[in-house]
Amino acid sequence: MCYDYEHNILVNQIVKLKPDSSFMVPFPFSTYDMSEDEAQIQFDIYTTLKNRYQLEIHEDLSINIRDFDIFSHNELNAYGAVFQIQKESRAFYINFLEIIYRSGVSRYSSNIHLEYQTWGFISLKSNFGHILIKPETFLDKIHDMINPVDLDFEDDREFSKKFLVVTNDRQKAQLQMTQKFRDCIKKIELNEFIIEILENKLIIGDKKVVSPESALNFAKFLNEMAIAF
Repeated sequence: MCYDYEHNILVNQIVKLKPDSSFMVPFPFSTYDMSEDEAQIQFDIYTTLKNRYQLEIHEDLSINIRDFDIFSHNELNAYGAVFQIQKESRAFYINFLEIIYRSGVSRYSSNIHLEYQTWGFISLKSNFGHILIKPETFLDKIHDMINPVDLDFEDDREFSKKFLVVTNDRQKAQLQMTQKFRDCIKKIELNEFIIEILENKLIIGDKKVVSPESALNFAKFLNEMAIAF
């Protein structure tokens, strides 16, 4: 990732404020610039997933996350551990991205908060167009009354009532988001998450600090995607 010189100085100063990451623990992945707590929770998730799936440590992602709208307003500081999970001939990924959050008046005089988040990635077999899917909030429903953008499924009122779907190609989205696909989404046991599909690339996350619950839910969902889609 490329940042300008002044930006790098600022971020490096913030990173140095983290607890000492030179702890001697035999983690199977790089813990560079992580605090001990950050490394430990990623290792705990690694252990849990490895007991359930065919998992390997991977050096990088097969997807360029900067192509997705989800990350258009956030800066990526670093990649944490990347877990590649194999399901027969398909692979999906659980990754911990360190996101930069800013608060302040300008880019160079703002407070910076760094946070590792859990994200899952998979390449699908078909082109879905561009789709955003998330649990629908009351505010989303109000916005949709004023400016209708939500794609509803007449044959699945339960799904349409619960989830907001926004797409650039409604016909393609209705064709690709089959009942089986929608059922997989309904099984996700989290109150907050967001899925973005860009052609055949799917990502899922919740924009929250890393948690085992999120990682396990994302892995379960992506495993079903690997089997059926």
